[in-house]
Amino acid sequence: MKIGLVQQHASRSREDNIARGLEALEEACFRERSFQRKNIRNSLKKSKGS
Repeated sequence: MKIGLVQQHASRSREDNIARGLEALEEACFRERSFQRKNIRNSLKKSKGS
């Protein structure tokens, strides 16, 4: 399991806080998937080159 932390300011609006948090979560998940795909591609290139 991976846990990510995002530091953000809080406003008085609960809805705004939740929306901002969900946007940050979606962005973090997107970046993690991109990072994983890049590592998989690099691993495949290395295994083909050996």
